[in-house]
Amino acid sequence: MVRSRQLAVWTASLTSELDGLPVGLATSHEMPASLVLGRSWQVRDLYVLPEARRGGVAAALLGAVRDAALAAGATRLSLVTEPDNAAALGLYRGLGFRPVEGLTPLSLDLAPRTST
Repeated sequence: MVRSRQLAVWTASLTSELDGLPVGLATSHEMPASLVLGRSWQVRDLYVLPEARRGGVAAALLGAVRDAALAAGATRLSLVTEPDNAAALGLYRGLGFRPVEGLTPLSLDLAPRTST
């Protein structure tokens, strides 16, 4: 038998403005885990308008997410990006993010399959 219960989960959506106009956003959420893993947050989306890139917007957004996660008691902040996204990888590494050794990300496609 499977039992379910609703968990209180933190979610943060942040925007960055330049001259009063939105130029970037970040969304993140708490990932409930076992006591061994502790409290963890994951960055779900990070986007900066092309004309505002390389100006510190993404770093500021990630810093705000980090602060929110710390305030909520998180001990870890994670994210996923494409392996060929050199600009993002450089940013993340520069901010202290590191690959997780020994883990392989997996996903399950839940979209309905159509017959061809």
